[in-house]
Amino acid sequence: MNRRQFISKSISSSVLYGISAGFLGFNTAQAFTSGTQETVLPIISATYKKTMHGMNYFLSWFDSVSGQQFNLAIPFRGHDILLHPLKENTILVIGRRPALQFCEVNLKKQSISQIVTSAHGLHFYGHACFSHDGKIIYTSENDYVRGLGRIVFRNSLDYKVLSSFDSYGIGPHDIKLLSDERTLVVANGGIKTHPEQLRKKLNLSTMKPNLSYIDSLNGELLKQYTLDNHQSSIRHLAVSNNDTVVAALQYQGEHKQPVPLVAIHERGGLRLKYPEVDNKNLSRMNFYTASAAFNPEGLIYAVTSPKGNLVTFWGTKENKLIYSIDLQKPYGVFFDKQYEAFIISTSKGELYSFNPVNNRVSLLNTSVFSWDNHMTSVKGASFA
Repeated sequence: MNRRQFISKSISSSVLYGISAGFLGFNTAQAFTSGTQETVLPIISATYKKTMHGMNYFLSWFDSVSGQQFNLAIPFRGHDILLHPLKENTILVIGRRPALQFCEVNLKKQSISQIVTSAHGLHFYGHACFSHDGKIIYTSENDYVRGLGRIVFRNSLDYKVLSSFDSYGIGPHDIKLLSDERTLVVANGGIKTHPEQLRKKLNLSTMKPNLSYIDSLNGELLKQYTLDNHQSSIRHLAVSNNDTVVAALQYQGEHKQPVPLVAIHERGGLRLKYPEVDNKNLSRMNFYTASAAFNPEGLIYAVTSPKGNLVTFWGTKENKLIYSIDLQKPYGVFFDKQYEAFIISTSKGELYSFNPVNNRVSLLNTSVFSWDNHMTSVKGASFA
């Protein structure tokens, strides 16, 4: 029995509907294959649960061997999830826009260890990334007084603000550090928001999204690329091992004719390109994408379209759509090496794996908790 068969067999026999507002307790799962002991990494994400009293928010993870999901209550709806590179057993949960907070979670102690609040006049946009040495965390933020995007530098140990610079656009959302360990790529979504108006979009007729490459050492704009439709908001990014960037788009104009919802940029390329897609699948994407992720080789990337109940898979060499699957309300996606598959979460509480070699879809877990856009494996963490 190989590793994939072992994991599949383990998860197919048990499903737990987690309802605890705190942790239920956890021991890191161990899988055995070919006589070698290996750690099976939990899948972790922000989640939420509707109740008769309103919405409750959590940091949740799923243990694939026991089939159990564990949930820690947090005070806001989370979005992006980051494993802290310098603090052992520590996760950061970035608040969903227009959030005023992100929090640090100590997984071993099973508790929130710190809540960080944005500076006056700023709010978070749900995303962040670390510097190559882990000493700085870059957060995408909105200066809602001036209506401008900012990239804020914080000391990653105490989260004190060190400096900030222009994002060169409005509504900076996703942010990634490239392989040169210096260049940041920023998705300026173009949408102006204000925390007192919740998630209302204030400038749809004049929005100007762009993809900006910024020098993290001095804040200099290196390159900037725009789309031919100013209402195609660049939201989420996936970056391959050779710095090819996929931008997942959300169309903010009138929903009449289908418009491209995926753009790709190769480092040094002159423009953003739209990969080829047939009209049927483009229509089914329904003007909205949620997340994107590459496989390790950078040859295939996945994009979720929850409003179309569709997950699409695209080839970088072919520069076109190569496969699609039907799932109800898919949101998060990432490639998990332990499964050798894309892991897909849904707002209906389900986790699936998709193997791009044999196009096999497997249900991993169902839950009463809705999974949010972003997730990862908890690499390097240990649980007591």
